[in-house]
Amino acid sequence: MRIVCLLFCSLFIFSSDINAQSATNFPVDEGVDVYLEALEDWMLASRNDRVNEAFELFAGLFLSGEFSEEEQIRIMQTTNKLVERRISKGGGFINYLSSLEKVKRVSQDSAVFFAQYHDALALLLAEERFRTTRFDKTVNVATAYYEDRRLSKDTRGTYWKAVGGTPTWPYDSGPVLRIDDVDRLIAISGNASLVIEETSIQVDIVEGAVKGQGGEVNWEALGLDPEVRAVLNDYTFEVNSNIYTASSALMYYPSYIGDEPLEGSYTNKVQIGGVRAGTDFPQFTSSAGYVEISNVGEGIDLRGNFELRGSTVYAIGDEGRQAEVEMTIEDEAGQEVVNGKAERFSVKQEERIIGDGVETTIYFGDDSLNHPTVSMKVDVEQRLVKLIRTNSGSDRNPFNHSLNRVNIHADYLDIYLNQDSVVVGKPTVSFAEKGDVLIESEEYFSAGDYYRLQNIAEVNPLVLMLALRQQETGNDFISTERVAKAINPRFTTANIQSLLFELAAGGFITYDVDQKRIRLKPKVEHYVRSDRQEGDYDRVLFRSVTDDINAIMNLRTG
Repeated sequence: MRIVCLLFCSLFIFSSDINAQSATNFPVDEGVDVYLEALEDWMLASRNDRVNEAFELFAGLFLSGEFSEEEQIRIMQTTNKLVERRISKGGGFINYLSSLEKVKRVSQDSAVFFAQYHDALALLLAEERFRTTRFDKTVNVATAYYEDRRLSKDTRGTYWKAVGGTPTWPYDSGPVLRIDDVDRLIAISGNASLVIEETSIQVDIVEGAVKGQGGEVNWEALGLDPEVRAVLNDYTFEVNSNIYTASSALMYYPSYIGDEPLEGSYTNKVQIGGVRAGTDFPQFTSSAGYVEISNVGEGIDLRGNFELRGSTVYAIGDEGRQAEVEMTIEDEAGQEVVNGKAERFSVKQEERIIGDGVETTIYFGDDSLNHPTVSMKVDVEQRLVKLIRTNSGSDRNPFNHSLNRVNIHADYLDIYLNQDSVVVGKPTVSFAEKGDVLIESEEYFSAGDYYRLQNIAEVNPLVLMLALRQQETGNDFISTERVAKAINPRFTTANIQSLLFELAAGGFITYDVDQKRIRLKPKVEHYVRSDRQEGDYDRVLFRSVTDDINAIMNLRTG
């Protein structure tokens, strides 16, 4: 019986405390002293040091003359509403009191900011479905902003600051902090930061989301000219995120795209350790489709979809359509010397152009030297084009010289545009060994090579490929899966991968590894017909073995 009584008494006391708190009404019309006395009794009853200290600071501020009589009444009314909404003494209540000092100590227009802030709080506290967390977030953001221009209370990780500008507190289904004419919006993470200049923002306090309008950014930190810049239309980010995206932006890069800007999107992020060479940020991606990127270097133009990542410009192709780089020697005739097509080219620090899998043609008047897919590196200042055959896929194909009708098996070609010359097989310190250079006639046939490809199979793979073209595809393009099944019904592309690479290196096919597709070259039919004695052939094959340059060709005469 005693236990039941004690429990009932405890519940009664607890219920009385709640009723006392909900019934508390600090007097508004009886003067400042009476109000503070009632507030003191209520706050100090908690016996919480943080609450006691908060009251002492507030009381001193309240009596200091910082607030007008109207503002004092507004504060009294607000504290009564907080108690009515059962806002925690040690949480939202003392945070509100703390925010008052920050609002009033703003250097200018503090009366306006105070009124706008309290208008927003009044609407929030009057919500039919009031939630304490919404109030807490609003007070925390107000405190952070008026104290240090921060957009969030949390300074761990990444936080944002709005330097300059005019704040207002509109209410749109919830509290909003709008800041117009911000001088500098800064994202900070440790010692790293990024800046948006001359912008306006709107902070959804409850969601922690920011919408920005206007603003300008540049690439000066990466060493590009100040004229390389982007103007932001609309952008978004989270208040503690290190990255933001502008879905609409205008890109200015006068030296490459002229005076008219490109439309597109922009993304940037705070980079730990600071901005450095090789980074992918800031990023701009054009939505304008194929554009001419002019004067990348003397006589060098790019065409493709424009992207700028860090300090690297990209010309990127669409699916089924390649970007294109054109290079010309600036003579009186404006003759085109090198033409390259690839899925993408990059221009690094305005100094080097790099492309992989480049379909390349070098022109010698009416003659040409071509390769279906080779790696290309261009030194813009020196006007030097390096072509490199890698060990992957169709890169192993030989170069074909159209006028002399020969195939050149060389791993390195250096094209000196200013000297009108092509150097074949120049030694390089990047590789320990330098391979031989082979020059073979287009009519060359080796029975030994032909039967070596057949190995122990019943039918030579060249015969099978030719039959597939004649009987099924009707053109030179054949699926590698179909070739594998023709060799052995149990085979897939993986089983014949080494054979395909060997055929590509021998100049029989081009091999698209990603698409699992080959393209037959004339050499396939030539070898099959030569083995059957159905056509002419020769045995013209030269091998150049030297530690020095293997050959030099003149761009004017070939």
